[in-house]
Amino acid sequence: MSEFPRYRPIQQFVIDELNLKKSLVYTSRLNAWIRVTANAGQGLVLQSNPDIPIVGSTSVYGNASSPGIVGLNWAGDPVKVSGDDRGLRPSPTISGLSIKNGTSGLTRECNFSIEAYTPGQVDVIQLYFGQPGFTSVVEFGWDLEKAHNQKLELNATSISKLNNFKNVLDKRKKSKGNYDNFLGFITGFKIGSEGDKYTIDVTLKGLGELPQTLKLHKPVEDDTPETENESGRKKTKSLSSLKYSPTSFRNKNISSGEKNFMYMFNALPSHKQIQSVKDLRSEYGRVENFINFNDVTKEHIQEETEGSDGGGDTLDIKGKTVKIPKGTKLVGDERFIRFGLLKKIIDTNDVIDPTKMMKFEDGKCYPSKIFTEFTVCNAFDRIFSTAKDRLVVPNTQTPDFGVFKALKGEQANFKSGNNDCSQKTENRPIANNDGVFGRATSEYVEFPQSTGLNEPKSNGFEGIQRSSRAWGYIDDLYINFDFAISVIEAENLSYADVILELVNGMSTAVNTLWDFQIMEKVAPVTIPGQIEKGDLCLQIVEMNCTTERKQTSRNLIHNGEGSFFINGQLDIDLPGDMMNSIISDRKKLDAGASVDVGPEGSDAGGYPLNSEETIQDSVLNILNENARKEVEAKQPKDGTTNIEDGAEVDSEEDIIAALYNALLNKVGAYPSRKDGKFNMDDTFLQRIFDAGKTVGAEEVLFFPTFNDQALFKKFLSEDNPNLAPAEKEKKPKGAGTLISMLKYNFEVHGNSGIAHGDNFNIIGIPSVYSKTGFFQVTNVEHNIDGMNWTTSIEGQYRSGAVTISSGDGEEADE
Repeated sequence: MSEFPRYRPIQQFVIDELNLKKSLVYTSRLNAWIRVTANAGQGLVLQSNPDIPIVGSTSVYGNASSPGIVGLNWAGDPVKVSGDDRGLRPSPTISGLSIKNGTSGLTRECNFSIEAYTPGQVDVIQLYFGQPGFTSVVEFGWDLEKAHNQKLELNATSISKLNNFKNVLDKRKKSKGNYDNFLGFITGFKIGSEGDKYTIDVTLKGLGELPQTLKLHKPVEDDTPETENESGRKKTKSLSSLKYSPTSFRNKNISSGEKNFMYMFNALPSHKQIQSVKDLRSEYGRVENFINFNDVTKEHIQEETEGSDGGGDTLDIKGKTVKIPKGTKLVGDERFIRFGLLKKIIDTNDVIDPTKMMKFEDGKCYPSKIFTEFTVCNAFDRIFSTAKDRLVVPNTQTPDFGVFKALKGEQANFKSGNNDCSQKTENRPIANNDGVFGRATSEYVEFPQSTGLNEPKSNGFEGIQRSSRAWGYIDDLYINFDFAISVIEAENLSYADVILELVNGMSTAVNTLWDFQIMEKVAPVTIPGQIEKGDLCLQIVEMNCTTERKQTSRNLIHNGEGSFFINGQLDIDLPGDMMNSIISDRKKLDAGASVDVGPEGSDAGGYPLNSEETIQDSVLNILNENARKEVEAKQPKDGTTNIEDGAEVDSEEDIIAALYNALLNKVGAYPSRKDGKFNMDDTFLQRIFDAGKTVGAEEVLFFPTFNDQALFKKFLSEDNPNLAPAEKEKKPKGAGTLISMLKYNFEVHGNSGIAHGDNFNIIGIPSVYSKTGFFQVTNVEHNIDGMNWTTSIEGQYRSGAVTISSGDGEEADE
């Protein structure tokens, strides 16, 4: 469970409690306790210091004919061994506990050990804790009244409320961090023995772990419909009969959007050509969900330069008639589907509803669906896709890559405004209003968004703030359909694997600008019938989409009298590629150039460089100067180049065709009109063959992709909304990049109030780190050994603008 990558300073109540525990006298009186509850049947509860009589038939040691009780059920009644067993043996005890939260809260795991003393006790424990897929809840804390007051009322309804992260955070806050809990699935059960003692190791994983492995993109069972023949006997129809027949496309009452859906459905893999997916047509058969699926439209455009209407003719381009060489390929073959619809298709299954997989006693469900409806991504003004085999970005300000200019023999200038790649919508609401499609009531689908993002606070964490055209929804991107199908059809991929492969595949088309991960987070809004606001669910999170707000941090002391750390350590471990980038940035500084320390613009990934003029490496300066002279000596003196002349061509028309077709290998060209009812020139002959109004080529074609990484990086550096321009260098407006190789780790007496995303700075280590950024909690681990509870924190460095908090950091949610 995490709010990452949202931010907040470490809460003041945590600081106050840890300061109390600096006193050895205070901590010497503290004892940690553990209570574990298996939720099978009427429950089995084991606790470290049970309030149970020492002797008797329902006691800790039992009697001559039976051992001590195994534990209690939810109602507080004893759970005993049945049948013959060894008498006068103690009740099982809990000997240890560890809880690990993976980096940024991506995974959660709990391990605890139970010591049992008879075979009968092991049988009972196995019945409750040895059932993989069943749930269990672990509670632990300090032996303080404020911790005991937060213990759960043991029943199914109370326990299932932990699925709402706010309830968990409330208990942590009310206990001042002296209590915590963990609700998860039983995934591991081991039994070992030493003499007459048995050691049982139990592993739990967070509720978000198990659903990721479900292969919902594969068929659960054959849902092929059945029909009756003349004799009344049932006969199974072939799955292929669900495809749309050629005659279906001739129906004049079908809209362009529905026709595009039909083309798409017929191209789906067989296990997705099912009735429930086909039924999506009425809701999602919209022109804005598809790019280049209509074969008739594509063929109609291509016939402008070849085929039945003459070929080798002309196009109207911005009011001018331009001769097009015969055989020029005007549009590409790639097809794209809006990611929100593709995700809907993946989640649609005739047998399983992924939003209602795990039902709790109170009727609420923990969905196994991975939500993308809430996912916002980093963006910049002139963002475009560099890979047409992966992605189209529907940007209103996509640069002009010069395709029409090439047809006129002119050079590209890459200006914005002449190549609008947004997708015109049908501007009608979706009936069930689920997720991103409820937003599709504007005139067009666009990425980035033309409005700003200002998320409210949630559980004390600052919401993400982004300027207009600095963010967008993942569901508004268009993924290459054939790439998507290759992933969906791949063998041995889990549901989670498929989603991650798709989203991070799209990221490769934007220079890996996006880092998508699956996280268990609270739903920020309610999607009717699927998830309620505040409930936990799995979500795709773009880890690089940080806020533009200036961050607030908390100063902690590294060592000495003012420190409450048991131990603390600064850890720097730089890989070779970052080391090379740092050396490159130092060269820029030495040359008087600026260095971007922001998330995407920086070469060194935001690593805090010391740019003090008094600190120089004189040996490095000599080496750099010698290298510069060597390069200059090898350069030609007459200004000539060694570029070979190109091959000869016969005519100007051939030159234009060769230039355009070569450019088309780098550029993706696709129809913005999806109905085929238009004419692209105004000659008499072509008016005979073509239908519809004569329009300019710029009204029919758009060019959203360009295979040029250097141009992409140039625009990113110039447009980067995360950086505030300054005289010498660009600095982050708010939170910059996360540097996983630069960490500060510390251990404290147990406290549950430190969460993923909390910010802190350290007094007592070099000040360059606090001047240029802050540390952010990315990993939290709890360990109880005997009666001692410790919490280990990993904080990764994040460059960015920061102020130091002096308040409690617990402002109310907006």
